[in-house]
Amino acid sequence: MNPLEIQYELKKRGITQASIARELEVSENHVSAVIRMPDKRQSARVMRAVADKIGQDPRLVFFSQYHKKDTRAA
Repeated sequence: MNPLEIQYELKKRGITQASIARELEVSENHVSAVIRMPDKRQSARVMRAVADKIGQDPRLVFFSQYHKKDTRAA
């Protein structure tokens, strides 16, 4: 899912990023950054919480983060 789709799904369910942040005891900015830039702001805990709130598997919501190609030399 892209960030706008995630934000739409949260809004549709009446869930705010602030409420997720309070629940996880992190800043709202951190939750927002994970949603907008999961490749740069990695937080499996926040990704799982967001996905759970919208009733989806985190591997689908944050597909690019969970399906990175291993670029290390073999």
